[in-house]
Amino acid sequence: MNAYLRPRPIRVAYLVEESEDWQALLDAIFAESFARWGGRFTLIVPCENGEIRAAYLPWLEAYDADIIYSYVDLDDSIIERLHEKFGPAFLKKHVILPGEERILDTYRPNLPITPLSALSVTAIMTQGDFTSAVHPVSLVDTHFGTQPSRFLQQNFGCYGQSLRPWPIPRGISDYLKPTIFVPPDILANPRIMPRAEGNIVGSENELIERIIDRRDVIGLAQLSASFVPRLQLDDMIWSRTVNLVVGETFDDTMIFWNALHLTPVWINGGIVTLKVSKDDLADVDRFKAIIKIIKRRIDLPVSGNGSFVQVVVRSASLPEGELEHITQELHAADGFNVYTHEHIASIDAIVPSATAFKNATRHVEPGSPFRPSDWHEVIFAENVFRPPIVLPRHLRDAPQFPVSAKQGLWQVDLTIERAVDHSWVRNVQHHWRLPRRLRMTGAFTSGYQFHGRSSPFCVPRATADGMLSLACGIDGTLPELTVPTDETAFRYAICADRDWLPFTGSRPPRPGLAADMRTSDKGRYLTALLNMSGGIHRAKEIFLSRFWKDRFELLGATPKATNERISAVTQRLRKRFRGGKIDSDDEWARLASLVLAEARAERSPSRYLKFDDLQLEFDKHRNTFWIEHPTATPREEWDESEKRSLEKSVKYLCEREILHQGHEWRCPQCFNNNWVSIYDLKRILDCKVCGKNELAPVAEPWHFRINQFVLEGLREHGLLPAIWCLGRYAEIASESFFYIEAHELFFAESSVAKGKPDAELDLLIVSDGVVRLVEAKASGQGIDIAKTAELAKRLRPDVVTLAVMEDDSHTLRQKLAELERQLANEDIAADLMTSKPNDIREAPTLPTGTAYRMRMF
Repeated sequence: MNAYLRPRPIRVAYLVEESEDWQALLDAIFAESFARWGGRFTLIVPCENGEIRAAYLPWLEAYDADIIYSYVDLDDSIIERLHEKFGPAFLKKHVILPGEERILDTYRPNLPITPLSALSVTAIMTQGDFTSAVHPVSLVDTHFGTQPSRFLQQNFGCYGQSLRPWPIPRGISDYLKPTIFVPPDILANPRIMPRAEGNIVGSENELIERIIDRRDVIGLAQLSASFVPRLQLDDMIWSRTVNLVVGETFDDTMIFWNALHLTPVWINGGIVTLKVSKDDLADVDRFKAIIKIIKRRIDLPVSGNGSFVQVVVRSASLPEGELEHITQELHAADGFNVYTHEHIASIDAIVPSATAFKNATRHVEPGSPFRPSDWHEVIFAENVFRPPIVLPRHLRDAPQFPVSAKQGLWQVDLTIERAVDHSWVRNVQHHWRLPRRLRMTGAFTSGYQFHGRSSPFCVPRATADGMLSLACGIDGTLPELTVPTDETAFRYAICADRDWLPFTGSRPPRPGLAADMRTSDKGRYLTALLNMSGGIHRAKEIFLSRFWKDRFELLGATPKATNERISAVTQRLRKRFRGGKIDSDDEWARLASLVLAEARAERSPSRYLKFDDLQLEFDKHRNTFWIEHPTATPREEWDESEKRSLEKSVKYLCEREILHQGHEWRCPQCFNNNWVSIYDLKRILDCKVCGKNELAPVAEPWHFRINQFVLEGLREHGLLPAIWCLGRYAEIASESFFYIEAHELFFAESSVAKGKPDAELDLLIVSDGVVRLVEAKASGQGIDIAKTAELAKRLRPDVVTLAVMEDDSHTLRQKLAELERQLANEDIAADLMTSKPNDIREAPTLPTGTAYRMRMF
């Protein structure tokens, strides 16, 4: 089997509310984010009254955070829903430690694991080529005793505000050389230690001029945004313009920060967003600097040919008239670029459209589009293997980079091939796509410590794409992975304790969804029948063939109470009891006789099929089909192929032991019907009751009996709807499909001890990561909506499906409406699956086990 690994940055999302100290809180988040590789693309999510704003939920889901770090108190129900919907490895509450002297330190995030530093990209940025020598990155900084302005810190980011130790270690001086603002009084005082090193300037304005004049002078904000594979959202309103946010409110700051997510990935670490205050615009020198930055450092051409850029002045705090005045001033100072303005009515306005999320690409790498994707193959023979450490591309391309600058963790996403492949096309191999609603990651591996016992605890998680994701770094070991069976994966998801860490403090583990589970008789029959048939698609091919379905029903393979059978018996009863009442003993006796007669009809179907009868019936079937589906080509071209398919199909079903080939003869002495298998057939036949001998026939056709196990499965357990349902959903799955058959669930240990299940499910399907609880029935009469809804509320699938193998009807729609009513406010969808005209295959070529399909990519 194969697995494929892909490195990427650790993604962090912050939950914040506007409060008295919101500015210090966001300053602390900015400073922490600048320190991480990929940190400038951190999503900051606004909350109100302890809940995430509804407009931001799709964005948080698409962003797919590994860590959700909350400055907001969340109640238990919200915590559970966040784990269920977004599946973070960590959902952590910020804790304010006593004794913090600075307000920035009060709100500085304390992430549960340390991500890879933004400095790790400097080695690849300094590599020269045959025309240029290695040139160190010039990183913006201020003396550790000097607080940068918000304009400098928010737009560029200073080393000393985010990283330690200060100054920059000499070990990476070949790759990094700071351009640092040191006030003259500090520079002149030799007793102030440590001393600043690098290109020293005497004022912040001079530092900003260096940024303008030299493109190699960058801040941590640009460094942390470089060489980052990330989500690409092509929302044309925001992604093709330079975003200049004016204002100092909470909404202005949030809009500025999150707007960078909407820029194209090819921008890499380029400057495409700026945030300024009214004071910055009123200051003559700062205004000139802003214009110069736009003209010299911003490169987001409208047409992609190096032309002008379009700058949109946006603000949530300034009125339309003031924005228009600012836009005119900017245009007067810079006549080349285009300036427009937009008042932002709400903080929700920046959220991309539903279409943008639908069309988003989850993992896009900056660089040449012709560069191969960063997947790495691992081949394993057993179900246990240890993934290798895969370095991010920018570290692999700079092997001599000092180890001290490579510290910290990144994520490795794994896509693992499935051993049991339910793909409906031969050239597509299904992979594991793990659901969020059922937490299966613990079936592969539990939490681990990458660097040994003294290192932080790492938690595996399932990404939004359903891949298993592990945190890793250098000089450590990833845990061994055990690829589970489907039964093991579902058992862990349903019966194991909830494996998420406490939001704050320590709490006892949360119990699983059920105390125990076991396969029901119906489930065992379904598993055996599918194995006997060669899988879901072969079973569908056989049992949903119109010709074979009708033949099997003649042999008794019909569920106990179909609508057709009930209707036929009802009509018979009405004819016999026209008065509508049973008033006498004679009428009761007539009713009993009729019931017994119907029971005998149910239990005494045809015992076997004769091959010559099969030929006759198949000819009728073919003729009927071609009458209903006339073709332009001559019928004779199809006849021989169709006729041969009967013989091949019978052989195929006998090979699968769905049919048994042999001969049945009736003893003339005791009238016993004797069955002799083809394996036991000999010249002299012996009656099994009286022992009378008879010569074997020479002119009679072969007889075929249905396997008793298959008969019981179809008749007593009604497996046909399950086969129909599995076949339909397996065909629409593009990457992954797995399920468990009918199981009994025990919600308490007392139920386990008594052996009395609390509930039973028909099917639980995971298709491309979507969990679907299915009630698969031959008719709607056997569905208990209340029980189905209660089970759904406990298991919490994405969708509950009523799969009823009959035509759509008003009655079934009422049942669906009732199910939707009972699942209201549970974030669980409900749908109805009914028969379609092509569900039963009418074509006159029969299944032979040789057909297969290919996908054209």
